[in-house]
Amino acid sequence: MVNDLRMMAMLRSDDAGASLRGALADVAGLDLVIKSDPLIYVTPQLLNGSAPNVLLVDLTHVDSKELTELSQIISKKQGQMAVIATAKEADINSIRTLMRIGVADFIPQPFNKQDLVNALTAARSKLEGAQRSGGAVLAFISSGGGVGSTTLAIQTAADLLSKDKKTRNKVCLIDFDIQFGNVALSLDLQTDVGLRQIIENPERLDDDFLAGVISHHGSGIDVLAAPNLILPLEIMTAELAQNVISWARRIYDCVVIDMPSSWTSWTSFVLKDADMIMMVTDISVAGVQRCQRQFNLLAEQQIDDMPLAIIANRVNFGFGSKNIAKQAETALGRKIQCFVRADFETANAARDQGVLLSDVKSGSRIVKDLHAFLTKVRPALAAVRESRAFQIAGI
Repeated sequence: MVNDLRMMAMLRSDDAGASLRGALADVAGLDLVIKSDPLIYVTPQLLNGSAPNVLLVDLTHVDSKELTELSQIISKKQGQMAVIATAKEADINSIRTLMRIGVADFIPQPFNKQDLVNALTAARSKLEGAQRSGGAVLAFISSGGGVGSTTLAIQTAADLLSKDKKTRNKVCLIDFDIQFGNVALSLDLQTDVGLRQIIENPERLDDDFLAGVISHHGSGIDVLAAPNLILPLEIMTAELAQNVISWARRIYDCVVIDMPSSWTSWTSFVLKDADMIMMVTDISVAGVQRCQRQFNLLAEQQIDDMPLAIIANRVNFGFGSKNIAKQAETALGRKIQCFVRADFETANAARDQGVLLSDVKSGSRIVKDLHAFLTKVRPALAAVRESRAFQIAGI
């Protein structure tokens, strides 16, 4: 279906315009306007004035300035306009670049009806998907390695599913630790697909391809697994990571991201795309110091004003523990929103068996403590799906 689409075509030649009109002559429900002006001349109108919901751009003589213009349009009009690129000739690297900046489809010239109908159908799907409220994104980062961030990310995904299978959320768990991610291993998912295929085929980021690299856990959690080989952290790009998140947000009610403990050139872009950052730490002196360094880095990246919750993990509540917790909050200059009691026996058993914590022990202290915190967060997550506004009260 391509009904009710308003399409503006920026074409470089009269021949291209005639070819387009001929191919679309009997396509119903399409309002078509063809212009010969360079993209740079109409960018202000597209950004600030009335704009079509589909833009077809002829990039036969594309240059870096034109790509910058196009990227700006796509970024500002995300969800309101789908961009289709066309050219008489284009190599695979050029097409990959276009896909990375968010172009909905690429079609060759001369035009034929089937290519155009397919591209318009893809554009409609993208627009309809963007009109849905979109899921909430929670990104887990840690004060350092070995503080249990992955365990808590998995349990959060499980908790967000909800128990009622008829009304349960669709939840995706993305393992962005492309060197040492072990979400799939922790859930005993034997899979050869995941982020590696996305990294190797960035030009194929459509719904069918992405659905094919998702692994399904018996609990109901969908997992985008880290590569099963150690890859350089910088092989991932900010654009690719953001495209993955955008897709997951559109398909799922809740998206949980497990980030690598090392910062990369794309870490800040992922965190900016999240609706809430979950900072996992322990409350040892070293843990608090490492956590404070993370806050300093967040400030340097200008993302310290985002909604953020500190989760103190593996806390041993005993004599003097309340004073230790208060000292940790004083040192951090922030309130700790969630204290998760230590339960090494259950956590180790779950990891070794490749099951959820609740499968080992339904009354696990980790499950209870995290659930109590997430109960406060759930209304805010629902608000995200409705309005994209994130207001968390009481934490």
